Amino acid sequence: NIRERLSPILAGHMGEAEINEVDGKEKKTASATADEQKRSRKLKRKEEKRKEESRCEDVFDDSFVEGRKVLAWLINPVKTKKFFEDVWEQKPLLIKRRKPKFYKNIFSSKEVDRILESGNVDFGVNVDVTLYKDGQRFTLNPEGRAHPSLVWKFYQDGCSVRLLNPQTYSDSLWQLCSQLQELFGS
Repeated sequence: NIRERLSPILAGHMGEAEINEVDGKEKKTASATADEQKRSRKLKRKEEKRKEESRCEDVFDDSFVEGRKVLAWLINPVKTKKFFEDVWEQKPLLIKRRKPKFYKNIFSSKEVDRILESGNVDFGVNVDVTLYKDGQRFTLNPEGRAHPSLVWKFYQDGCSVRLLNPQTYSDSLWQLCSQLQELFGS
């Protein structure tokens, strides 16, 4: 206690009221220091929380940027700005490529074959086989499991094969859809 330490020294130089005043200031100073430390800890916690939120926003920004890069790759040579101005939600976009293996790392007939061979694919549930003739669509789904040999036979005979929710079966396609989802917010 400051009073005990200073009393003998100040006793000869100050009156009791003056000693009490010095003692009170020390108490206020100690109290103020404790309050300052509390405020400092509180500000530090707020700053840490703000930094954490900022890191979360950076992750979101990064995922948005990654989604934009994926879209740019998918629609190349069309620029994303042009795509959003002239195409998005206005009209279809067909990009003809003379690169048959362009999407090979995302999805391929080999991947479709692997999915069909897994045995978890049924006609009408996971896969549809259709044929367009004279402008009319015909669904040719047999009942039951979609055996690879039968699906490929339909395909070789000119039918369209539509795999429903292929990202469920393909990690690479799931990743692509996930990145695009960040961009389009769906």
